[in-house]
Amino acid sequence: MAVQFGTVANGQTVSSAFVLSATDRALLVGISSHAAGPIWFASFANVATGPFLRYFDPWSSVSGAVLAVAGGGWGTVQYPPTSVVRIETSAPVSAVTSFQLVEVTPRT
Repeated sequence: MAVQFGTVANGQTVSSAFVLSATDRALLVGISSHAAGPIWFASFANVATGPFLRYFDPWSSVSGAVLAVAGGGWGTVQYPPTSVVRIETSAPVSAVTSFQLVEVTPRT
């Protein structure tokens, strides 16, 4: 299991890019407590400089959202399409908001 930590800065809608160790692992996105409003997304690119496209989850009630509730929590990307990811919000955050990316190795 690999874990990385990041933030979305006050007034911003996007984090820096991260490189995952593999794409055959589920990606858990843990977002710390935050105010109501923004929806959280995982965006992927083939290279660290982008362009980034939001992950599309056809089974999500909010298309592509990894977390669509206020107060923080966990979201899942079952199959990351590439190994370069960043976290985005639908609106600027009102305070520095931290998150963690956890790559979960499947059990065999």
